[in-house]
Amino acid sequence: KQWYQRRVRAEWIQIAKQKNIPIVVDADGLFIVTEKPGIIRGYSEAILTPNVVEFERLFFGLTGRMCCKPPSEANILAVCNKLKCTVICKGLTDQICTRTTSDERAEVLKCVEPGSNRRCGGQGDILAGALGLFSFWAKQNQKAFDGTPYQCVAAHAACTVVKRANFLAFAKHKRSMITSDMIEMLPQAFKDVFEGSD
Repeated sequence: KQWYQRRVRAEWIQIAKQKNIPIVVDADGLFIVTEKPGIIRGYSEAILTPNVVEFERLFFGLTGRMCCKPPSEANILAVCNKLKCTVICKGLTDQICTRTTSDERAEVLKCVEPGSNRRCGGQGDILAGALGLFSFWAKQNQKAFDGTPYQCVAAHAACTVVKRANFLAFAKHKRSMITSDMIEMLPQAFKDVFEGSD
């Protein structure tokens, strides 16, 4: 069953590439990329969202070396340069790196939105969904970004909104916060980030 699921996921990645549409790769998709990096290498529409453990596996798979703990900017740049796509290393501070062409210089952008000390299981799923939405919006409006890759804009927006939702949910529910509490706070988080808080 697992081999079949991986094959289906790999086929979905190929379909996205054929249609030249943005794709967010998380969880099991990252496992596929770690095993077969060629499936995503050079596809600039891809956004990978590894947590620290997933990033360590990916880094080792691509370089044969262990990465720093937590991953350093140099580690993130190395993965981004090898795959030529967008990488978001999720953590206390989300680190975003975009490389869409072979001649462009990649840099690491940090999402400094505070979030909380409680990370819910499922928070990465919220981020993946937000990235899908922001990628669509940003791609439609990329001329407005003065040369900044739309993937970078989408990634920073999604990370900021999700961290803000985490902060708001934690303020209300404290340690009993669960993922659905974060989802409930997404409209307020969006308003806070893009319209300013009341």
